[in-house]
Formats: sequence, structure tokens, C-alpha cells
Amino acid sequence: MNGEIKVQEFIDEIQEENYATEVLMIKLADLKPETIQATLEQFLSRFMVQVQEHNLIHLELVVDDSEVLTKIVLESGVINLPYANTKVVDNFFEELTQNVPLQINLIIEAETLNASGLHIDTLAAVNEYPKQATQIVSNMMEITQKSLQAIEENASVVEKVEV
Repeated sequence: MNGEIKVQEFIDEIQEENYATEVLMIKLADLKPETIQATLEQFLSRFMVQVQEHNLIHLELVVDDSEVLTKIVLESGVINLPYANTKVVDNFFEELTQNVPLQINLIIEAETLNASGLHIDTLAAVNEYPKQATQIVSNMMEITQKSLQAIEENASVVEKVEV
């Protein structure tokens, strides 16, 4: 793996579902302030092992004991769009045969997160790992904690409205 891929190759591979997928179940306790760093470090490390082996990967943590179904996803991509939106990737590139860096995208999904139920951030290029691992995990923690807080707050507002 050299950390790059041609845009058209990326689009084709994702549309043909030719990428590795893994879903892991975790508990809310794994995301508490005293445990979140270790949880996300392990998640990122597992993701990078998969990227080394497969290049394209969708690795998902499902919080199976939260009131609102919550997913924390890492995907290797060429732009900050989830694999589900690959059909529009070509709109962002003039030349589909160009090599572009593979990126680490963090996606948080939950019905009460925001209007779209989704938040996505590009954390770094995959070839910046392990050199930037500490910064990547720090960014993951900040984004995840803010997202979990929004999910919880918005869920309580929804509950009050429904009552």
C-alpha cells in the first residue's frame, strides 16, 4: 500500500463493494472519559492494519447499549464522503485517472446527532500514520465526545417533544 489510489479505481472498487468491512460491538462505557482514548487507539490501530492489507476498508463500532443507535465508522477514502455517497465523488475531481492520497475519514451516525443523522471529518492521510497517531486519536476523541453529547442532548429534546 502506497497510500494513494486513482479516483476512478476508488469509485469502481466501492461501487462493486470490493472493500473490507468489519463491524464491532462496544458499550457506552467504552466511550467514557477514562476509557475513550484506549478504545479509539485500538479502533484506529485495527483500521490501519486493515488498510495495509486491503487498502479500502469500512470499520464500524456500534454502540449497542445506547438509547439511540450510534455508529462510529472509519473509512479509507479520497474525499470526505461516506462510501454510500460514492456516486458523486467524480463531481469533485477534474481528472479521474489521477492518483490521490487515501484519507482516514471518521463518520458518526445517529438519528439524533443532527438533521442529517451524520457527521464526517477527514482525520489525516493514511500515510501520516503512525507518525501522527497521537494527533489523529486526539481529533477522534474530540469529535466523538462532541457528537455523543449532541446525540444525548438531542435525544432528550425529542423525548420531551414526544411526551
